[in-house]
Amino acid sequence: MVLDVIRAWEQDLGSVCESYWTRGYVGGAHVRVNVRADAGTASSVLERLADMAADHFETMPTTDDGGYDPERARRLSVEEGLDAVGIDFGYRADVTAAVPYHTPASHLGVEGATLTEAFYAESRPTAYAVLDATSPRAEALKLYFLRSLVFLGSLVDGSLSFRSHWERFAAGKPATLTASIEAAYAANREGIHAVAEAALAEWEHGDLSQDPVVAAWVPLQRRFQDRIAALYDAGRLGAVVPSEPRTYLEHGRLSMGGAERETPFLSVLFGDDDAFDRFCGRRGLVLTRMNVNLLYLLLPQLGFSVVDRFAFGHFAYRAVEDLYDVDLADRLRGVMARGA
Repeated sequence: MVLDVIRAWEQDLGSVCESYWTRGYVGGAHVRVNVRADAGTASSVLERLADMAADHFETMPTTDDGGYDPERARRLSVEEGLDAVGIDFGYRADVTAAVPYHTPASHLGVEGATLTEAFYAESRPTAYAVLDATSPRAEALKLYFLRSLVFLGSLVDGSLSFRSHWERFAAGKPATLTASIEAAYAANREGIHAVAEAALAEWEHGDLSQDPVVAAWVPLQRRFQDRIAALYDAGRLGAVVPSEPRTYLEHGRLSMGGAERETPFLSVLFGDDDAFDRFCGRRGLVLTRMNVNLLYLLLPQLGFSVVDRFAFGHFAYRAVEDLYDVDLADRLRGVMARGA
């Protein structure tokens, strides 16, 4: 649908209007196309899109495999911060509907919402490159390694964010789920290492134009890295971490309390209140967090779930620990001791 209909529709549009698309799962897997134009233009281009979608549905009708669960869709919506009140979670397939233009919500205020909207629009070439690839999963994982290299120039330091997010995710999830993800890493270790090594080789070689995913993703990251830094330095973004670091601290401790295993990494992160307060106030941490969140915005566009997001993060940091023989808990301890 995304490649056969929406990309083709965008190519037909040219510069007639601004548009971007997002994926969702409420009512079943679907794509929401947002168009910004005058009423006449919007009506015309959306009518064309509806016709193309109808042709697609006729030639490639959806097969309902019974896999859609309204309650799961509601739960995922809540986990992602959406207001589930009044939403119809009933299953629908092969239909189009006109709905009001949707401005992305952001806890970073108006500037954050505008930034998110721009990222959705400008990340389309990256999304298409990943979806065109022989193995979209491998290419999606490569985005994680490249994120570390572009923003921090280091796979090791860049993996601290991924391990932090994984540890807190794992602390609050059933042991069976986290064990299955850990087993998936063990079973696919060589392939995951190969993805990391390929990303590093392309980065170190310096010619990033040969790989379509790299050619799209690296410049996109650099542009938004600069925009985020400029907005943050100008005081135009809301808080990226809670305004009271101790709120985040206590949330982390509650997560640790629900864990069924030791989490040395979280013990380092949350073990010293004063060190944590200093760490949360660092400009570098704030910008790192925002840049990682852009990666997380892209994953649903590629058709991956919230669980996939954290699984990829687990694969990324475990590969780095193995390849570099490094303990990221020790690495974090050093970073926090330096106040970096």
